Amino acid sequence: MIRSTLAALAGLALFAGPGASQDSSPLNWAVVQGQLKDGGTYRPATRTWTRGPRRDAARPTSNAAGAWTSCSQEVRAYDNTCLWTGAAPNTIAFNATEACETIWDDGRLPGAASGVNGAGDDYLIDAVTFAHVTFAPVGTVDVTLEFFSELGGPCVGFASPNPPAPLATGSVVLNPASGVTLPGDPTGAGTPWFLTIDLSGGGEFCILAEGDGTAGSGADTFAWSFRHGNDTTVVPGAGGPVIAGEPLRASFGACTFDVPCGTDPLVGPCGTGASQFDGYWVNVDGDPAGPNGATNTSLICPSPPAGTGTGCFFFGGWPGNPWSGYFLALEGFNACTAICPPPFYCTGKTGSHGCIPFLTTDAGTASASATSPWFVRMNDAEDSNAGFLIYSFKKSNLDFHGGKLCVKAPFVRTPVAKTKQVPCVDPFAQCTTASCRQLRRNFNATVQGGSDPSLTAGQIVRAQMRQRDPTDPLGFGDNLSDGVQFTIAP
Repeated sequence: MIRSTLAALAGLALFAGPGASQDSSPLNWAVVQGQLKDGGTYRPATRTWTRGPRRDAARPTSNAAGAWTSCSQEVRAYDNTCLWTGAAPNTIAFNATEACETIWDDGRLPGAASGVNGAGDDYLIDAVTFAHVTFAPVGTVDVTLEFFSELGGPCVGFASPNPPAPLATGSVVLNPASGVTLPGDPTGAGTPWFLTIDLSGGGEFCILAEGDGTAGSGADTFAWSFRHGNDTTVVPGAGGPVIAGEPLRASFGACTFDVPCGTDPLVGPCGTGASQFDGYWVNVDGDPAGPNGATNTSLICPSPPAGTGTGCFFFGGWPGNPWSGYFLALEGFNACTAICPPPFYCTGKTGSHGCIPFLTTDAGTASASATSPWFVRMNDAEDSNAGFLIYSFKKSNLDFHGGKLCVKAPFVRTPVAKTKQVPCVDPFAQCTTASCRQLRRNFNATVQGGSDPSLTAGQIVRAQMRQRDPTDPLGFGDNLSDGVQFTIAP
C-alpha cells in the first residue's frame, strides 16, 4: 500500500506491496501498558530541556494572496504520528529491537513541482519528534537517529537495499556520552516516550525533496533510521521505536502542509506519512542483505533477533496487523538557503487618536554578534507615552484589552522606553492627529546583553510592543502593536 499526499502524487508507485516483503516474526512487535508520555523538547545548541512541544499549535498556511512567497516558510514537512487502532486500550505498540539492530523507515517530502502548497525543492529541518519505548534506567538511555535524502532502493522479493543510503544528511545522537540524559524507565515494565529535538542554532540539516530532488526518478523517498544502544535484553524486554502511521486515523499525508490532521486519543492531532511503505528495513551489525535475512557475522548479536537478520520486513500486512511504520515528525523551512524578511502577523489595536500601530524592523535580522543595532519599531504609537517590547518563542492571536496578544505566554518584557516624535505613517487612513510617535527597541542589545540564555543563534523569536494609552477609549489604558517573527543570526 503506497501513500500520496495529493492525487497529483498518487500515480508514483515506488515500492512493491507488503506481499513482497519478508514477514517479521510476531515476537518482533509488542505492546507496553501506559500512555505515551511527553518527555519535552531538548535543544542541543544550548543543552537545555523545556516542557511541551517546540512547534506552534497552528500549522503554517498560505499568505493573504493565496500563494506562498518565494522566501522560505515554516512547514511541518512530514508527520507520521497516528498510532495503531488495533492496540488494546491504554497500550502502545512498538517494534522490540536489540542494540545490534538498526531500524530503517521511509517517507516522502514533496517537491515544488508536485502541486503541494508550500512544498520546496529542499527542506531545512530544524526539529525532529520521535517516540520510543525504553526499558533502560534514567541516565543510561542511548538513541541514535539518522536521516538520508534517499532510501537506497525498494524491497523487491526478499532482496532489500543494504543501508546506509547514499546521501546521508543529518544525525542526532542522544546518550550520556553526548551529554544528554533522556527520560528512562522507572518501572522495569517499559515506558513509552515521545520527544522533540530542537536543532536550531547549528544542528539543522538540509534534505532534498523527492529523494534526489527530481520527482518520478525512482528515488522519491527519504529514509531515517533508529537504533537503541542499550536495550539489549531478549524480547519482550527490548525497547524500540513506536509503531505509527495508522491509515484509519487520517487521510494519507495528513497534518503536513495544507492537509488536515487526523485525531488520535493518545497523541491528539496526528499524521500519516506521505508515500510511506507498509514495511521497514532491519540492518543487523552492518551485515549485508540477502534472501531470508543475511547470516549474522558479528558478535554484538550472537544470533539474529527473533529469527530475523538484515533484510526487508513487515508486520504481516495491514489492516489485520499494525501498519509497518514508525512515529516521526519533521519541521523546518521549505528551502535550505532562501533568506526571508521578518514576517509580520496578528493585528494592532486602534489607539485613542485612531491610529493602528504596526511594527517594522531594520533590514536583515537580529544577530548574536553584530556590532550594529537592529531595531524593532512600533510606528504610529500614541503621543509621548512609554512602552516596551515583549517576546516569546511561540505565536498567539488571543483577544486582549480590545486588541490581540500576539506572543504566547510565558513571555519576556524588555525595559521601558520613551517614544520619539516622527510623522504619522497612517497606512490605514484612520489617524485623527499628526502627533504620532515611534517606539523602538534594539533587539541586538537584548540578545547580546546576556539576561536571557535562550537568545542564541538559530532561535526563532516572536515579538510585540505594548504602550501606555491613558485615554484608551476602551478603558484598558494601553495600546498594542501587531506581531513580528524573526530568527537570530550568528
